[in-house]
Amino acid sequence: VRMKEIMVRKSSGTEANFGPSLVTDFEGDGKAEAVITTDTGELLILDQNGMKRWSQVFSGPVSCLQAVSLRPGAPKVLLVGTWEARLYCFSAKGKEEWRTSFGSLSVVNKDLPVPFSIHLTVDEKPNIVVGNYARVSFLSADGGKILDHIMVYGSHEQALLPCSGGTLLAFNPWGTLSVVDSS
Repeated sequence: VRMKEIMVRKSSGTEANFGPSLVTDFEGDGKAEAVITTDTGELLILDQNGMKRWSQVFSGPVSCLQAVSLRPGAPKVLLVGTWEARLYCFSAKGKEEWRTSFGSLSVVNKDLPVPFSIHLTVDEKPNIVVGNYARVSFLSADGGKILDHIMVYGSHEQALLPCSGGTLLAFNPWGTLSVVDSS
């Protein structure tokens, strides 16, 4: 086991804390990249040597992220949800492919429909499924258009667990579990 310290944040009282992160072969070259976010809205893609491949700064913190292939055989894209109730899609090279705002959905308890989890359905035509605040949203995989959404009352920060037959389990830290039929 080896460890190499690749990033050190100095303690100045304004330092950023790390947010959602993942390690994946995002570029499809057989080498894993680290996808790191901070609570100041920073997104960093680092190669195996800790060198920055590309970065993006959002106007607020990242709430969730996922690297997925939106179609069979297609290269992976990075889906990034933010606390401003937006979902972004980036290519492996850092190009913004599209963005979706959930701001048009109703506000619950004065809270925006922030995305907290991202999954992909594996039906005939893939869709992106997002666990938002108090709802589950369904988006087209080819542009992020909101196709539908359902309210999941009593639920807040939705985490999704895809099951067989188009069924999703939506659960949150408040102890609510909902079964959602996505067909």
